[in-house]
Amino acid sequence: MESDNSINYQEDCPRFFELAEHEPFEKKYAQWIPYLEQFPFVETEYEGEPLHLGVFNNQASYYIGASWLLKEKGKYHPESDKAIVVVPRIDVDFIEMFVTALKTVPSAEYFSKFYGIDVDAPKIPYEALNDQLEPLLIIHFVKIVESIIRKGLKKDYVSIEERLRLKIKGRIALTHHLQQNVFLKREDYTTCRYQVYTEDVYENRILKKALLFADKMLNRMQSLHYHSKLSTIQWSIRRCLSAFESVSDMETVKLSSNIRYNKLYSEYKDAIRLGNLILKKFDYSINKAGEIQHEVFPFWIDMSRLYEVYVFGLLLNQYGEDNIKFQVEGYSNTAADFIKIDEKIIMDAKYKPRYATSNSYIIDDIRELSGYARDRRILKALGDPENEVQCLIIYPDVADEVEDELPQKKESTAFERKFQIQESILKNAIPIKRYRNFYKISIPIPMKKNGGTLNASETYSSYKPD
Repeated sequence: MESDNSINYQEDCPRFFELAEHEPFEKKYAQWIPYLEQFPFVETEYEGEPLHLGVFNNQASYYIGASWLLKEKGKYHPESDKAIVVVPRIDVDFIEMFVTALKTVPSAEYFSKFYGIDVDAPKIPYEALNDQLEPLLIIHFVKIVESIIRKGLKKDYVSIEERLRLKIKGRIALTHHLQQNVFLKREDYTTCRYQVYTEDVYENRILKKALLFADKMLNRMQSLHYHSKLSTIQWSIRRCLSAFESVSDMETVKLSSNIRYNKLYSEYKDAIRLGNLILKKFDYSINKAGEIQHEVFPFWIDMSRLYEVYVFGLLLNQYGEDNIKFQVEGYSNTAADFIKIDEKIIMDAKYKPRYATSNSYIIDDIRELSGYARDRRILKALGDPENEVQCLIIYPDVADEVEDELPQKKESTAFERKFQIQESILKNAIPIKRYRNFYKISIPIPMKKNGGTLNASETYSSYKPD
């Protein structure tokens, strides 16, 4: 496409290109396509970090967040660079999804695969997306710290230097002993250096500091009446802090690159990484942690994976860990999202609300599940390696959750009403015509209670999926 010479692409160009999930550039920014073509928009590899929020073929994907538009990675010019922002198409209650997902996700490592934040990049002056990023960081961090506390805080030998009266412990620190005692004629004192086995180690100090920051951040959110679930998270932080009573406060943060991680304390690596993100997000100033931020670090959230772990949390709670298995590995580096052992079902979560009203483009997902249904490794995990199994596509339907907003006494959630314990998950599923043993079923996404929710068919019907 030829450039329009009447447009100054540097001066007239908008500061942000804001899209909704799956929205094409042409809808709002047709005249800027020639300008945008200079940036490398490439398809995101499986489990890869999305470049420019996964925008490809001039259309947004499943990723939401904010990103600088860069011709070359790491080359920033914040005063002149433009940014791309992708926002959710539906008014999702992210906090509810995060809390549900992290109750049951088997490891923080998998949870870390569906979002990322670049604290080394310049901030983007776009505050609206902070309400997705901050709770995600805090909830993820707190859940890992809770896991650490259940196993016990890390202990190690730490060198202590102390002036002792009328006794000696460990070795005499000769230089300091001469300066502090002998030269001052305090012969009754001895400066000694000895080791103690303690929880008061660098790693725990970092975690304690980050917990204090997270508590201050939640205080600010609570004052804004942000979300009822945050009070639960704040209580979790207070309980965590009580486990760090014997750990010293860290006055100034000194980041160390020499931390050695032990397999016995495997959670520490992710916890310290997240703790450093929280600290760096507010420039290591606890006063700033209570401020409303008008800028955001470049970040991304993979909505398809978030929905996947959210669904896993619900299924596991409903049918039990002996019955529901997650990310069941097959051959050729493949994995089925879930299997339900008692009913011999292979399930795949697809973040495609359009399936509520249509089966358009569902054939690709059917082909994917067909491959899993013939993978001997996955079938072996189901306990039936020879016979044909049933396949289920799980998709979000925002309409299912609307009834929960009515002023009535709630005896159960929309999910619990639909999937009763000990009953077949296929009871409420819809058969996919033309394909034997293929079904689809909706698992609702929690929606914010302040309105603004759109019907799934209205939000997605006009866009062709990836």
